[in-house]
Amino acid sequence: MFLFNTTFTVDDREFLWWQDWMRETYKAGILEVAPDSELSVYSIDATSDGVSKSFSAQWHCSTLQDLGRVRLKSMSLCQKLLAEKGERCLSFTTLMRRLNI
Repeated sequence: MFLFNTTFTVDDREFLWWQDWMRETYKAGILEVAPDSELSVYSIDATSDGVSKSFSAQWHCSTLQDLGRVRLKSMSLCQKLLAEKGERCLSFTTLMRRLNI
């Protein structure tokens, strides 16, 4: 199992817009290229500062091929998000692999 994480920092004023974008653009776009992948989204509550909040969007992929497709599509979509919303919706990514401990 591989995990591709994208952490988003979203201005509180953009939250409803970002939530729609996640559903209609981000999730839908990635499922087009990696339909067997699964998305989980978490609020990172400790990061709330009254102006913005962070969220973790984690794609669970069973193959390296799906992981690669998710990574490329996510980066493309996040670049478009940055171009449209600037610092009001920032993102960075992390590749992770589950350890059996």
